[in-house]
Amino acid sequence: MKKTSIIFLLSIYVLPSACKEEEISPKEIILGKWEEIYLGNGEERPLLVPSGYRQFLSDSVLIEYDYATKKSFVKKYWIDSLLHIGTQRQDGFWLIFDYKYQFYDDNLRLETNNFSTIFNVSISKKIKSPL
Repeated sequence: MKKTSIIFLLSIYVLPSACKEEEISPKEIILGKWEEIYLGNGEERPLLVPSGYRQFLSDSVLIEYDYATKKSFVKKYWIDSLLHIGTQRQDGFWLIFDYKYQFYDDNLRLETNNFSTIFNVSISKKIKSPL
């Protein structure tokens, strides 16, 4: 009986930790619509009214939508150790902005990496699309 109890306890605590969960790629996690809920420098001050959303599509297209003007802007993105967002100027030159990213609890935290801004941290929450 003791051996059975020990084997049972081991199977509960040891075996699940031995089985690794498959990690989901950031390239998959980022897909969908994200509404900005915070903009600042680290202090906890949420945005009361989101100004729009970013929609990351699987073909590296990023659509930014502004609620007030009801306008969309199309950009390109790619993700590796950083999130890179590019927009092409009228003269053909690409402006690239790099962000350190972190995913947690359906949130996306972005911190500017290669440029200075007034607010260098933003947090967005993944939103569901209406069916």
